[in-house]
Amino acid sequence: MVELIHRGTGSFILEANEAADIKFLTSNTTRMIIDSGGNVCIGTDDSPDDALHIKQATNSAVYLRIQNNDGYA
Repeated sequence: MVELIHRGTGSFILEANEAADIKFLTSNTTRMIIDSGGNVCIGTDDSPDDALHIKQATNSAVYLRIQNNDGYA
């Protein structure tokens, strides 16, 4: 297990010093990627096509929730 803990008051920076993707994986499966161009993919794809790309590896519906303190956007 790896924990990243920031207890300071300044910025927490996770940086790739070269033109490389940042990948987040669980169970050896990509869950989120920020590619070297700044595009983000959430889900099981590792090649975002747009600024924000959400992909679910199933044929069922994909849901996106945007919520404020009142419970809706």
